Amino acid sequence: MAGLIDYSQLIPVFPLPNVVLFPKAVVPLHVFEPRYRSMVADALRGNRLIAMALLDDGFESSYHTLEAPIYPVVCVGSVMKCEELCGGRYNLLIRGIDRARVQHEDVEKRYRRAALEPIKPIEPPPNTTCELLAALRQLVYSKPLSAVAQNANWKAIFECANLQLSEVADLLAFSLFESCCVKQKFLSEPCVRKRACQLIKMLKSISEQLEQRNDTRMRQGWPPPCCDN
Repeated sequence: MAGLIDYSQLIPVFPLPNVVLFPKAVVPLHVFEPRYRSMVADALRGNRLIAMALLDDGFESSYHTLEAPIYPVVCVGSVMKCEELCGGRYNLLIRGIDRARVQHEDVEKRYRRAALEPIKPIEPPPNTTCELLAALRQLVYSKPLSAVAQNANWKAIFECANLQLSEVADLLAFSLFESCCVKQKFLSEPCVRKRACQLIKMLKSISEQLEQRNDTRMRQGWPPPCCDN
């Protein structure tokens, strides 16, 4: 899918303060501002591509302009589903396709467009890829994390056929990380091994916390109190 993006064309940029999209991940969006309604209408008439960008610090004073600062690494997404509402508003589902870096922006329209350059992932050697995938899978299916992983649909990621390590890591990170700044840093990292190792470290930390919590509950609950008779 990433290879189908024509990077010789300007791509609409949708900057938001609280959304970071990853390849393969899906975000729901409610579009109500006139400039972004115009952007969506144009995208639907064209290739349905929109690049999601995170607004950088200090954006508040220039939010309604085309100069609000954004992080230079974005995720190009495609409009999977669109519901047009009254008043020209939209409900969208956008699926991430590809990491890209902003080269320069165009200000001819009401909304931002940019010339983007794709960021090619730096893949580890095949044997390292297999080891990292196995380590992630083992953690997700391990006893401390198993119930959490089931509820968070992490296990379903490993049941998808033909997912590359980069895609598995992105889907896990999209679900796992809460901070937009952490997500943006992860999005900006081209090295797949570093991304996978960061996830392994975090999953191990969560697993240890869950084990300690369960151990505390066991110690608090044993021995049972004596009964009076």
